[in-house]
Amino acid sequence: MRFLKKRMKKPLEIVAISESEELIATLPDELQAMDSMYLIRNGRPYAQSAAAIRCLLYLGWHWRILFPFAWLIPSFIRNGMYRMISKRRHN
Repeated sequence: MRFLKKRMKKPLEIVAISESEELIATLPDELQAMDSMYLIRNGRPYAQSAAAIRCLLYLGWHWRILFPFAWLIPSFIRNGMYRMISKRRHN
C-alpha cells in the first residue's frame, strides 16, 4: 500500500479490508475466500497478481510500460510469486 500511495499518478481509492467487508461480500465466492489485495476496475474485480499488474496503470509511465509484459508470465507463476512476496513483505 505504501509503495502505491507514494507513486500513484492517477487517483485510486485504497480501502482497508476491515472497511470494505460489504464490498467484498458482493464479489464471487472464489474471490471472497482469498486473502489478497483486490482491485475493482470498471466494475470488474481482480485479485492477487491480476490486481497488482492492473495497479501498474495508476503509476508513472516507467511503471506502466511493464503492464503488457507482465501479462506474458503465466498466471500460476505470477500468483505463486504474489503469494511468496505477500507472505514476506512485512519482514
